[in-house]
Amino acid sequence: MTNDAEGGKQPPRLNPFAFPSDTDFRFVLLIALVLVSSLYIYWQLNPIPIEQIPTQCELGVGYRDCMAPFTRVIGWWLIGGVILVLAVAGGIYWLFPTWKLWRNKLVPLTAEDAPEMVVYLADLCHKVGLAKPPAFVLNPLSSGTDGLAFGRLGRYYVVLNGGLVTKFRTDQAAFRATLLHELAHLVNADVNKTYCYLVVVCGGCAGPLYRDVGG
Repeated sequence: MTNDAEGGKQPPRLNPFAFPSDTDFRFVLLIALVLVSSLYIYWQLNPIPIEQIPTQCELGVGYRDCMAPFTRVIGWWLIGGVILVLAVAGGIYWLFPTWKLWRNKLVPLTAEDAPEMVVYLADLCHKVGLAKPPAFVLNPLSSGTDGLAFGRLGRYYVVLNGGLVTKFRTDQAAFRATLLHELAHLVNADVNKTYCYLVVVCGGCAGPLYRDVGG
């Protein structure tokens, strides 16, 4: 019997100290920081300023009963603030791809437009292991030779700028390298991490601002 060591292969070892990647860890810390900062902002904006709490709520017998109505209101205010932040962030995250398609005047790449390119892209998606290929869209107004991956959970897009489309004919190796880079973002779930962080930050800013301006 030939073992893995003789064949030049090392059997996989279970690592009991495995942790998420540094990027994932920092991403979670940033989200937590935004939510905690939102709590602090809503605490400063709470509808019952500390100085308005009756002076009769002094330490001693009955203190908890006296404070209960105020702490309940403040607690629900803070919970509502976090829910508002997450709701605003979720709305931005869900609607952002539609806005981007409209804002940049992106148009779908169809087999009628470029049959060879469509087949090539489908084969590339299969090779990198994407179970569901993204929707490829064109930005004919841009002369750039780069691409862009964006979207939301369940619906992703890859932008092909006008200059990059030209590369398919003139320099297919460069075209392939650029597309592999963008598809790698989808394989590694970078799109969700990036846009989730951005929209949570926007939601964290917009939530208190909405209350202060429109509330």
